[in-house]
Amino acid sequence: MSDVKAKIISLGGKEWIKGDMHRVYIDNGIHNILRAEEGLNEVSFGERNNKVWFDVAKNAVLRSYKQSKNPTIEIQY
Repeated sequence: MSDVKAKIISLGGKEWIKGDMHRVYIDNGIHNILRAEEGLNEVSFGERNNKVWFDVAKNAVLRSYKQSKNPTIEIQY
């Protein structure tokens, strides 16, 4: 298990695996903890329209707005 994945799960992230997709979904609180560790400002995305997750294969935190096919990289490890 990667250190980042383990940390996110310990903070309350929800692991999800399907086929070749391996993600840990996070909320704004966890997202802002990770952003602060990288020296980035806090953000507040509407959790109803935005999904934020750690993608294990990409080793990055991504955000998708309204089920967008092209998620935005928020943090790259």
